[in-house]
Amino acid sequence: MLIWPWTIGILTLFKWQYSYDVQQLPMSKSHLDIVNGTLVSCIYPTDKPFKKGSPTFPRSELRSLEEFKGENKHLFEVNMEKLPKGTDYSIWQVFGNGSPMLMIRHRKGRKEMVVFDGQPKIQPVDQFPVRCDVDCKGGVIQCGNYTSKGMLKCDKMYLKIGIYAQQVKPKEKMCAVYGKTRYGIKFNELD
Repeated sequence: MLIWPWTIGILTLFKWQYSYDVQQLPMSKSHLDIVNGTLVSCIYPTDKPFKKGSPTFPRSELRSLEEFKGENKHLFEVNMEKLPKGTDYSIWQVFGNGSPMLMIRHRKGRKEMVVFDGQPKIQPVDQFPVRCDVDCKGGVIQCGNYTSKGMLKCDKMYLKIGIYAQQVKPKEKMCAVYGKTRYGIKFNELD
């Protein structure tokens, strides 16, 4: 699937996960907006967690409605146009069976890619990877120049794209801007 540019119609392929106190009819442009074909995802210091009583921090994420199953090869490609100010946030994730498989985040002043293939493997990076390939049958995740092998939970795989505060509440407005995003089953090496 190729998504370019971002449009209101494309948003129907996702479910918006946001702080429970945010007004959403159909979406709050202060938290999620499309500007000139890019997706803008923002959180604020006053935002609450995703659910009442949750210990998590604010988020404004799109979760793909499509879930991939089986022992296929999958492709996830996310182009960042602008990163948020500050640190301690995630900008995109891949889940399998309800658990994280891959997380692209900024933590304690450094960019990281975290691969969950049995146990979390933290890989510091100079630049966030744009493309990650997941080979469920082979148990391999390839992101940029990094390859990880292990046990992968490949059923009910889905993409989450957007900003999510991870360690602390944001002290100021934080926004991430996304360009084209591509994800889906990889049928050949040209995908």
